[in-house]
Amino acid sequence: MAHGISGETITIQSGQTLSQIAEQYGVTVADIQKANNLKGTNIMAGKNLIIPAPEPKFDNGYTNSKLDEMTFTKKEREENAEYSQEKIAIANATNKKLKDQVANLTVNKKSGYVQINVKKDVTAEELKKLYEIPDGVLKYYNDLTYEWKDTGDEAGHQYKDWGNPTFHKGESVIVPPSSFEHQGWLKETWNALTR
Repeated sequence: MAHGISGETITIQSGQTLSQIAEQYGVTVADIQKANNLKGTNIMAGKNLIIPAPEPKFDNGYTNSKLDEMTFTKKEREENAEYSQEKIAIANATNKKLKDQVANLTVNKKSGYVQINVKKDVTAEELKKLYEIPDGVLKYYNDLTYEWKDTGDEAGHQYKDWGNPTFHKGESVIVPPSSFEHQGWLKETWNALTR
């Protein structure tokens, strides 16, 4: 079975309920009912179920000076938002309880990138570890005042966060959706630099 990616067909497992499936995939019971022409909430193990792609949850318009320097066409924002929704579903499929305590993920309206909305004080290193965000991403896309230290480590990270700033409840940070995949940020950075 999938890891919480929506917009696909799944096979119902024994003991699953419609509400459990909806929560896992970040959609509502009504969304699943509509996509499958279901009248009630009774489902049967072994049957296929279409999981519709959720509507992007947009934030309240958070921006920062680095984001303000970037421009996105409507098409780029839409593509980024679709990609972000997919990555949010994947990110929320593991350690959900802990992640829900620390932050929630939405789609940033200006860029379509993933917006991490902090629910309690958390350091940059803690956020990076929790969401597996590569070194440098938080600084590159956000207004942060800390230094990078060249470590030249074997993992291929050229920079290590130095100073480890703390994000406070109510603050937000932006990361591109490719931050959630191995080496994805390198591709994203190259695209940004060559625009």
